[in-house]
Amino acid sequence: MIVKFITEKVNNIFVMIEVESKFKINKPIDVVVKYFSEPKNILKFVPYFDELYQIDESTYRFKLKWLMTLNLIAKKVCRKMEKGYEIIYEINKESKPRFHSQLYNFIAPINEGSEILIKYIYEGPFESYVKREASIFMKKFEERAFEEISSFERTLTNIPIEITVNKPTLNGYIILKEGVISKNEEINILLDFAEVESINGITELILSDSKNIVKIKFENGTVKETYGDIDKLTGNINYMIKKKK
Repeated sequence: MIVKFITEKVNNIFVMIEVESKFKINKPIDVVVKYFSEPKNILKFVPYFDELYQIDESTYRFKLKWLMTLNLIAKKVCRKMEKGYEIIYEINKESKPRFHSQLYNFIAPINEGSEILIKYIYEGPFESYVKREASIFMKKFEERAFEEISSFERTLTNIPIEITVNKPTLNGYIILKEGVISKNEEINILLDFAEVESINGITELILSDSKNIVKIKFENGTVKETYGDIDKLTGNINYMIKKKK
């Protein structure tokens, strides 16, 4: 773990800090990317964050209960890079107390699994306290990463799916996954998968029961089009995730 300090003051008040952690884990990159794409997996290591609520596909609201209680908004950005994936969570608070923070995650494939770089950047008040807590977070995550991601991986395999690779459709898509789910909470896993797969591309998630159908189109990690109401789906739900060739 590396702790960096940028000593240049901003408005003679704030000091920017960076805390980095880089390690390898014997887990496939698609599982690791999905894990980091769900902010609840990260926030469980930071006890001061609570009441996470997803506003839209890339925006989250949560409560910070630490030196003071604040309602904060975080933006998520997912990007597929040449050598891996970037997943970034960023907070910009302009009202007092003003601060900027960013949790930057880079996941790259290696022969043994995945290499993970986590960087926390902070600019604002209480920098010595933030430095200490960020260092604790990094150390705790390194120690428990394999266990936590393994547990998350088991939740993915609980979904009965049939994966079809490079199967073309009439509309120029390939089918990535299709199958049946029986629990509504499992839809979130499919949404995350379709979102990640749409980075630098286009994917479509189709859900249907005996009466209703829902179509959600993703492009570059964000929702572009929706049809139908997920809340109306009941019972066994058929699904298909397809990607533009």
